[in-house]
Amino acid sequence: MSKEVVKDDYITNEYKRNESFNTRKANIMKKVSELGILCGVEAGAIIFNGDPSDPTPEVWPHHEGVKQLIERCHDRPVPRRTLTIEESIQQRINIAKELLTRKRQENDVEEISQQMIQCLAGKAMPNPTNWNDMKMLVEQTLKNNANIK
Repeated sequence: MSKEVVKDDYITNEYKRNESFNTRKANIMKKVSELGILCGVEAGAIIFNGDPSDPTPEVWPHHEGVKQLIERCHDRPVPRRTLTIEESIQQRINIAKELLTRKRQENDVEEISQQMIQCLAGKAMPNPTNWNDMKMLVEQTLKNNANIK
């Protein structure tokens, strides 16, 4: 069964538009019925005509069945925690920021350690701005070693 490409343009001819609407409405009702039967789920459809003079909707299977289905949907317990797309993305951004901060700190410690090793080997003298960082690293290393013993 080949699929035709359907143009999504407004149908200006009112007769053709109503015919198209009625055909598509019948197809949707049939699909909802098949979905309920074949998949064993409760399904319903509410279709408004769009005509201001006829505000009554077309309902499948019947008004009471759809009303009960909607009430059951409203009575279902709300999931404990659902994230919107924005919240999910913000959560991922926060995790990435924390990881970046941790990696920067690790890189700083590694850089200071390398400078200290070079200084002890007599290859290079560190910047005076790094003296405080080196002092803190040495103190923390001594403190960690004291805690291990």
